[in-house]
Amino acid sequence: MSHGADLAPHPARARSTRWPASAERGAALALIVAATAAIVGPIFAGPDRIPAGHDYALAVTLAEGYAEGLEDGYLYPRWVSRANAGHGIPALIGYPPLGAMLVGTVRVLAGETAAAFRIVLCFVHLIGGLSFFLFARRFARPLVAGIGAALYVLAPYHVMVLYHRFAFAEIVSQAWLPLVLHFGLSLRARPTLGSALGLAASFALVLASHVVVAQMVVVGLGVVVLFASRPLRHPRRALAMGGALGLAALLAGAYVIPVLASRELVHWDAQYAPDRALPFVFATRGDEFTTLLELTFLVQAGCLAPLLPMLWRGKHRALVTCLAAGLFATLLHTAATLPLWRYLPGMQYLLYPYRFGLLAALFCPLGVVFLTERRPALGALAALASALALLALPTLYDHPRYVSLRGRDLAVWNQEHIPRTVGSIYPRAPTEPRASLYGAGEASVLEWRSHTRRIRADVEPPGAQLRVATWYFPGWEAQVDGVPRSIGPEAGTGLILVDLGPGAHEITLSFVDTPDRVIGAWVSSLAWLGFLALLVVAARGHLRRRREAARAAAPP
Repeated sequence: MSHGADLAPHPARARSTRWPASAERGAALALIVAATAAIVGPIFAGPDRIPAGHDYALAVTLAEGYAEGLEDGYLYPRWVSRANAGHGIPALIGYPPLGAMLVGTVRVLAGETAAAFRIVLCFVHLIGGLSFFLFARRFARPLVAGIGAALYVLAPYHVMVLYHRFAFAEIVSQAWLPLVLHFGLSLRARPTLGSALGLAASFALVLASHVVVAQMVVVGLGVVVLFASRPLRHPRRALAMGGALGLAALLAGAYVIPVLASRELVHWDAQYAPDRALPFVFATRGDEFTTLLELTFLVQAGCLAPLLPMLWRGKHRALVTCLAAGLFATLLHTAATLPLWRYLPGMQYLLYPYRFGLLAALFCPLGVVFLTERRPALGALAALASALALLALPTLYDHPRYVSLRGRDLAVWNQEHIPRTVGSIYPRAPTEPRASLYGAGEASVLEWRSHTRRIRADVEPPGAQLRVATWYFPGWEAQVDGVPRSIGPEAGTGLILVDLGPGAHEITLSFVDTPDRVIGAWVSSLAWLGFLALLVVAARGHLRRRREAARAAAPP
């Protein structure tokens, strides 16, 4: 597939390559594997442990919730029973599910949560390196692209996300970001069906990994790439990008549609106060994370800024677009962009300016690739500077706190997914039994599973209300002795209440899919079927063009 002259590797460097292409590809793969081993290796130094960043409890709870639902026969579990002091949350409706799906599925197969996290961490970092390799091959030969891919895997921001924050959804999303940029630039250069499908699939994976990162991609990358495509002069490019992003939303419809439908049913705005102070770099002092973040910011800005004049003079339009996006993402770390954060709709949902480091981490290794391919001495210095910056971070091997998951019962309190029928969203210890009665009688739990509860109640006249220590949310349904019975939330606590008459009863509560979840699942299924059909059309067209090119090149 041709992407334009500005994307071809430098001809002088290509002619001077001494290694065969297959040897360079093998060396590049070895570099990516070595970088993956380096970044995840410390986790393997102790048994059953993961980094104890401030998001680790949420990541573990979601993954184990997905595994429990999968073991109970639910392909897409929606309810996490053990969260919030056992009251549960619909976090797998509101929270991007891909990370939990990956770890939960592997946990069902491997049997241990820590082992599942380790396997998935190796997988996503390896995929991230391979994705960057594919992206960097637009500009460089395989060995140089492999060097850039290894530096991308070992980007300082990635190390901080893994070892200081354990923001698992961000860790998963970084695997797909190079593909989004790769296919976005392909559409910018020449709109084709294959490039549009690639952008749709990669952006759908970002959406399913971390919806905030997806929004960052639109703000930090999409706007720059769209502007560089000159939409007024070339409207077809803009339409192709818009169509690809629309298809991505449909592919992720099983997650996106229920999120939009149920957003007002939970305290999703708990963290988004309009007067909340924004933690820009160099605006706060004191903690280690902030210091490391500022070091990363300086390294990225220092590597990117000097490249733009060189690229502009050389008219490498795709690289100019990439590095302009990188500089814009880096600038969004600073208070200079406060008006954007305050007045651009939706920016408040990004919460932390430093998250744009995930995008800026794409471009520092790209600068190394560019310099190494065209000016090897400068490229070697840039690669060394990146490596020294990495070694300056005291987080990779011995500093992070770790937590062992064996025999540990985690209970996360996740405010933004608590139903609005709950009066207080602040953490509190569990005090109520799983099942109790308002009235004379006794209630006992027969079965308590991820999406179902079976309870026996012996009620004395004139009747009673069964109180179940699970928060009510649309999707919970009850049957009393096999007959459907209406339920509702208790005022203030939001716990499920079921009216019962006198006598012995067996009550079954089930969390089922509501119409918006069913519609989302059908939209995703149909979109993926359409995607596969279009992929076959694109592949057949590509093969036909290759055969025609081969016939044209054959001697008469």
